[in-house]
Amino acid sequence: MGAETELLLLRKLDIKRCDGCLSCDIGGTYRKGVCKIKDDMREIYPKLIEADAMVFGTPAYFDLLSGLLKNFMDRPCPVWPKLPGDISRNKDVEQKLKRLARKLVRSLNL
Repeated sequence: MGAETELLLLRKLDIKRCDGCLSCDIGGTYRKGVCKIKDDMREIYPKLIEADAMVFGTPAYFDLLSGLLKNFMDRPCPVWPKLPGDISRNKDVEQKLKRLARKLVRSLNL
């Protein structure tokens, strides 16, 4: 039995970069996982939830991944609450990271 595949060419999609607002994380464990950014990721999120696996390919610029792939990889946070199974995280680490993120946002006057 073969696998069903889909090719997503990021260069043909409008994927904006994450602005770190944490709106996708509002509600803690009970969050809805909604990103406020309106772009093509809204059509990709359901595909990420349904996927059994993902394979990434990118050119390497200065021994790093491309900016297109980096922007894409920064954006799946809204998908986490919708994934099946037990995806619980260490609450102490989660709270420390949230406090650190809030401090960073306040220090940048955002």
